[in-house]
Amino acid sequence: AHDIDGLTRIIESVEDSRVMSGPVDYNELFVNRNLRWMEKIPQIMSEKSTFFIMGAGHLVAESGILNQLKKLGYTVESME
Repeated sequence: AHDIDGLTRIIESVEDSRVMSGPVDYNELFVNRNLRWMEKIPQIMSEKSTFFIMGAGHLVAESGILNQLKKLGYTVESME
């Protein structure tokens, strides 16, 4: 439904939920992983046309990939 704000609220409300069999650290699951990816994504995209696939939780929130790309000056558009 392209409800980025709704998804952001859900993701940011995660504090100590469970994934698989253990507790999840929000910072490690989302923030730190996104930052590590953002160290690689611009270089990968500069080399060739690339299609990235990741879970929706990594796209939203302040530390999400979409916001990080926007901060670097990329144009981010939703696809239908």
